[in-house]
Amino acid sequence: MQLMASEELMQGMEQILHDLSQPLTVLQCRLELGLLRGGERAISDAVIEGLKECKRLNEAVHAMRELCERGTNGNLEAGETR
Repeated sequence: MQLMASEELMQGMEQILHDLSQPLTVLQCRLELGLLRGGERAISDAVIEGLKECKRLNEAVHAMRELCERGTNGNLEAGETR
């Protein structure tokens, strides 16, 4: 098994962690706003928006999984992070 260069892996992971933090922050904010505003409509809107952010989180996790698979299989081209 050939491993990807550590530097390449770290650069890819750094980008993906950034991609994870954005929707996670938005998710937390939306849910907190729904609770603060209260009411059925505000909570429903928070859940709908929260689900959109969950989709973004899952996409970033999928990208991280692919990066790890390419790294352990030695398939990452130089400079390629996704």
